[in-house]
Amino acid sequence: MKRIVPFIVAASLSFAAWAHDASGEIHPPAPPDTPRAAAHSEDFELVAVPVVGELRLYLDRYATNAPVSGARVEVESGAFRATARESEAGVYTVPGDVFTAPGRHPLSVSVETDDTADLLAATLDLGGAAAAHHGGFAVWTTWSGGGLLAGVAAMALWRRRGRAA
Repeated sequence: MKRIVPFIVAASLSFAAWAHDASGEIHPPAPPDTPRAAAHSEDFELVAVPVVGELRLYLDRYATNAPVSGARVEVESGAFRATARESEAGVYTVPGDVFTAPGRHPLSVSVETDDTADLLAATLDLGGAAAAHHGGFAVWTTWSGGGLLAGVAAMALWRRRGRAA
């Protein structure tokens, strides 16, 4: 019996070395936790991020990634319509709590600069931002740890009975 205990312990501890997804594929990166909407055209690239009490728009040139300053930016979503104000170079804000409600918010953003104008469409999805993560690894390790402890307790009781007899 004393010879088998080290093998049982070693086998129990080696399960972590076997843990992998078994597919051998590289998975794409997970989406960001912060909800956002993105759109681009030949001239502009836009990322919209809801912040408490406002919608923050990051606007830059698509070809050079240079921030767009001094543009007239208007945002529409359903009945909501507002003109964004520039807070810093390439960053525009739209006040309002319209984008705090869960759901999908279609956005139409018109951008006018001195040399060009464009209309960008995006959808801000606020439905799954706080979805719970049900990771199989945490559940698996909990059950494995519980099983290992139950096995050790059962073996200790069995050895104690053997000594008492």
